[in-house]
Amino acid sequence: MKISNKILNLLLYIFLFSLNFEQWDPFNTGVDFIISKVTISIYIFLTLFNLKFFLSLKHIKQFLYPLLIYFALLTVISYFNQNLIDDVFFDLPLFLNILILILLFNHSRLEPNVLLKGLFAFSIGSILLSIFYLLNFETDNSFMYRVTVLGDNHNSLALKMCISLLTLSFIIIENKLKLKKYRYLLLIFYPYMIKLMIDTGSRVGFITFSIGILIFIMLFRSSFSMKKMIFIISFSIFIFFSAEYLIKSDVLEERLISSFIKGDLSGRDILWNNLIELINKNFLLGVGKTGFARDMNVMLNLYRSPHNAFIEVFYYTGLVGFLIFLIFFIRVFKVPFNKYKLDMELLPLIFCLPIIGMMLSGQIFEPKIAWVLFAFIISKTKSVYKKKVPSENLSVIEYSYYFK
Repeated sequence: MKISNKILNLLLYIFLFSLNFEQWDPFNTGVDFIISKVTISIYIFLTLFNLKFFLSLKHIKQFLYPLLIYFALLTVISYFNQNLIDDVFFDLPLFLNILILILLFNHSRLEPNVLLKGLFAFSIGSILLSIFYLLNFETDNSFMYRVTVLGDNHNSLALKMCISLLTLSFIIIENKLKLKKYRYLLLIFYPYMIKLMIDTGSRVGFITFSIGILIFIMLFRSSFSMKKMIFIISFSIFIFFSAEYLIKSDVLEERLISSFIKGDLSGRDILWNNLIELINKNFLLGVGKTGFARDMNVMLNLYRSPHNAFIEVFYYTGLVGFLIFLIFFIRVFKVPFNKYKLDMELLPLIFCLPIIGMMLSGQIFEPKIAWVLFAFIISKTKSVYKKKVPSENLSVIEYSYYFK
């Protein structure tokens, strides 16, 4: 029995739409991520009817093998560092995200634009979040006057707005989803999304989006010059709006000034320095997630994320794990650069920015949207391999990449 592609596509769109509401628990169930958990569970269940296709590793093994090796290493190290504070050595969220990566990549083999459509659905969910904020529905600014909606983390919320704004910009300009002129109506929601992004007080969200838009303008190529003119005008409006609103947004203005002038990282630099000192004691293999929970309890008497995925990886699995994870990271990031050189496609390249933003300011193992972006970027490899590229224009390295 095979499930219709249309049903699978619809479930994928619902799942990605629901990622905007992961933290929302309207029925007080006490279960984290209940909305996205329900939708992804149904999606995974239906892929079981075509398991051989959806779990195929043939086209993704160069990315997946270092990731699986890293996961196995993390599991083993965490097992040997179990303690009274934390004895859960199997990282279920990371395991599920790796599974999601495999399923989404293989799903993209059925329909080339399915992940872009899914990210469009995600962006519609972000628009709805900005409307919730406009209507003051489930909003809160009790923490340092930084706004959050539906109980989401401030940086996470800002990066969701950032990813959605970049996606919508690409959809409007490139029009790969064939939305005709109606797509320009999406610009109506830009001010509300930007306002929410700024009011979260997230430096990483605002900076990531600003750099992303600048790169979009600098590298965008189009035979129809009016498209680029429209985009430049839209960006100018964004700059004007942001500059005007930033003057009124004391929270983000103060945090940006603290970062660039005072070097203030909200105490993260102190935490990082302490963690780096502890890393030196277990430099080669680290202490796993269980060991990290124990050390944090000794240091702070509570569990706190390091807010830096690079330090987190090094602390969990030491130099060995860090290098293995770095192989995965580099292989993923090679794809959008080669894709841009070949097809001038910008969105995969620009999506590297929010991924780096997540790694430098938060976590990469648990947020599902990060692994959706990984899947979107990696999905571009198959189209690259199918392209016929004149060999005389390629270096030896590029030729082996495209035709290996």
